[in-house]
Amino acid sequence: MASSIQDVTDATFETAVLQAENPVLVYCWVPEVAGSPWDIGPALAQVSGMFQGNVTIVRMDLGANPMTRDAYDQMRDAYNQHRLPAMVLFKQGVPVAVQAQPMPLLPPEALVSMFVGRNL
Repeated sequence: MASSIQDVTDATFETAVLQAENPVLVYCWVPEVAGSPWDIGPALAQVSGMFQGNVTIVRMDLGANPMTRDAYDQMRDAYNQHRLPAMVLFKQGVPVAVQAQPMPLLPPEALVSMFVGRNL
């Protein structure tokens, strides 16, 4: 079951991610990675239905959202993850895990399931 991924911005990040009741997986990217081998955004859209009701998957263009980019930069330093694209899992508004590129060469469903499963 495929589902679309919601885009979040500086204006919607607090409500969509930080105030969310369920865990939220944020796919952080910049236009420069679109279409590259590291871009798993399209695959996330295909597998997002697997997590409906349990984990919300959203996408954020960090290049177009400088306020959230600054917060991401601070968080990635704490996790020592310095590349984009990246997946960040938030629980109760707190980032609990970061997976930055290079990501394991697994099928997208396995990658997302592994990342979400081990961090919930």
